[in-house]
Amino acid sequence: MTDTKSTRRQNWDIIFAVVAVIFLLLALFLNFYRYEFFGVVPGNAANNFAFNLSYFFPLTFSSLLLSVAVNFRVFAGWTVRPNLLKKILVLVLTT
Repeated sequence: MTDTKSTRRQNWDIIFAVVAVIFLLLALFLNFYRYEFFGVVPGNAANNFAFNLSYFFPLTFSSLLLSVAVNFRVFAGWTVRPNLLKKILVLVLTT
C-alpha cells in the first residue's frame, strides 16, 4: 500500500518540473522571436539588454530555481517515495 502523502508530493514534483520546462521553452521561444513579438532589433544593445532583463533572465532564472528545488525534493525523499518511474521522469525533466 502506498502512502498518499508521498504520492501527492511526487505529483507536485512532476507539476513543478513541467512548469520549469515550460518556463525554459517559453524563454527560448520569446528569445528566438524577439523581433517579431517585441520589435527588438538584433543589433541594438539597449533594446536587447532591456528585453533580457524583462523577459529572458527572469524566466530562465525561475526555471533554474524550480529545477534545483525539485531535484532537492526528489533526492531528499528518495527512499520514502514509492514510484521509481515518477522519480526518474522528474529528474529527466529537470536536468
